[in-house]
Amino acid sequence: MVSLSEFRAALLAQHAQLMQGLLRPVFEEISHGTGDISADEVVTAMQKLGGVTISEAESQVLLDEFDLDGRGRLNFAEFTKMMSQDSMGAELAAPEAAQ
Repeated sequence: MVSLSEFRAALLAQHAQLMQGLLRPVFEEISHGTGDISADEVVTAMQKLGGVTISEAESQVLLDEFDLDGRGRLNFAEFTKMMSQDSMGAELAAPEAAQ
């Protein structure tokens, strides 16, 4: 019998694989094949993937939060983390709360 925690772990792993498969083509298009994206390219990604319009300042907040290596740009792993459903809900709510 599969435990609830094992089932949940399997679902999360499948979700991660699905997200990567969906996000890779968009990331490649937005990054123009360079392997990373800038703050202004995050604006484009948000519009393409969710129809969400954010300002350059909001984009920079997201980039600063998810730029784990401090290069000022997001690689695919950082981009995928940013675009995960749980992260996006929290991050998009944060700039609005500050207004």
